[in-house]
Amino acid sequence: RPSRVPPLAPSLAGAEHPMFRRANLGVDLMGLLVCGRAIGGRIGRAGFACFVLLGGIVAGLAHIATSPAPVIGASGAVCGLVGGFIMLFPRCRIRVLVIFFLITFWMAPAMLIIALWVALDLIGWVGLSDAGTAYAAHLGGYAWGAATTLALLPTPAMKRDGTDVVAALKHRNRRRVMSQVANTPRSK
Repeated sequence: RPSRVPPLAPSLAGAEHPMFRRANLGVDLMGLLVCGRAIGGRIGRAGFACFVLLGGIVAGLAHIATSPAPVIGASGAVCGLVGGFIMLFPRCRIRVLVIFFLITFWMAPAMLIIALWVALDLIGWVGLSDAGTAYAAHLGGYAWGAATTLALLPTPAMKRDGTDVVAALKHRNRRRVMSQVANTPRSK
């Protein structure tokens, strides 16, 4: 099917121009570095290799289910790492390079940055972009990584240190109960 976007004009998602494709590669490499190291430290080398390989397969199947176009790349597998990362470190803050009027770094909640990234993939997937990006693979990767990490958390395969989403929910529930106990009037 012919592209509706001229080759040098950036699309809504900005991925048609070769410069933006290199940026996509850079983002994938950063995701692999940051999220891959975090997950690899929790499940070991063999577990990490299986996690990435299966994440790539699931992401590829998600793309095949929604598009006949061929794709090549590891973005879906990296998105699987990102989905797993957010389940392991939901309250983490990451340093983000911001280029607007000034060039600066901003410490942002990882949940916010990843939510924005998922939102961009959702916008592309529903058809507001014809950038040639495998959005369904990205979304399948996020979902697979998050679900697999949640499934592995109660098992010995995944090391836990109290920062994962299950621990965060337990802490929140404990704080709610303690708040209720502290606010109940005492009988004399």
